[in-house]
Amino acid sequence: MSPTRNSRVDLIGLPYFFGAPPQPNVYQNARGPHVLFADDAIPASLAEYFDDVRKVWIDDADEADERDHGGDVRLFPPGDQAVRTLVQNMRLAKAVHASVSDGRFPVASVGNCMYSLGMIGGLDDADLGMIWFDAHSDAATPETTSNGLLDGYPVKTITGEIFKRYRERIPGFHVIPADRVITVGDHERYSKKARAVAPGGEAVGRVVSPPEIAKAGFTAAVTEAVDELAGKVSRVFVHIDVDVLDDDVVTVSLHGAVGGLSPEQLLEAITIIRDRVEIAGLTIASYDPTLDSNSPALLTDLFTKVIAAAA
Repeated sequence: MSPTRNSRVDLIGLPYFFGAPPQPNVYQNARGPHVLFADDAIPASLAEYFDDVRKVWIDDADEADERDHGGDVRLFPPGDQAVRTLVQNMRLAKAVHASVSDGRFPVASVGNCMYSLGMIGGLDDADLGMIWFDAHSDAATPETTSNGLLDGYPVKTITGEIFKRYRERIPGFHVIPADRVITVGDHERYSKKARAVAPGGEAVGRVVSPPEIAKAGFTAAVTEAVDELAGKVSRVFVHIDVDVLDDDVVTVSLHGAVGGLSPEQLLEAITIIRDRVEIAGLTIASYDPTLDSNSPALLTDLFTKVIAAAA
């Protein structure tokens, strides 16, 4: 991959998971941004490709303050997961907007997938498309969920089916209709150890999952889907939940599953996308760095190449 030094990149770290900073519990996803965006990780590796890489941290958003509720704390009751997640999305949207306004390419490392709303808000583009890489569809609704998991809702929120007033609090947020969405992965449901109830429900938009890949081959399946989307949009937001990677290759999440993409396939997909539409911004979500000692080095190398290709 040749150097791409004319681009300027912002690495935006949002080290929260389910609205909370790193906690001593079973999930360590809030630590993922600290590992990936450590000075000697992705920022150092990107020096091979870019002269101007800036880090931006959003780590003061544990609860709402006057910037968010204007002095009336009742509007954002403290201690609630959904409220904290909304506040963090609002802060992320502002950081992404500032990055884009400065002519920079925004990449956010976030604790879970619901923070994709903040990236979309910051991009502030009513004509945007979306490509969603994930082991799950993340397309549940309050009516279809069996456990109320907030992180099962992002895709249906993005496509405008749920949480209307909630999403409208995020500056610059625009709905992305389902016909402008590609879902890549959704492979847990095809795994031999699939849970009876996995996050999401039916995937949204054009789907590139194991059946489609088995039928057409990975390259052809992705290319056909992106070609179709390129007929509708010129810019896309790319969201990558790290559990889209095959759990047999690297364990990056307690929600991972066998049968996902290889690192090489993920990088190939980004290149296919980049060659057909502009990638406006990128999120890397839901990485737990404590599960596999090989994962920090593998993901640093992989996402350095992904960012270089996307930008």
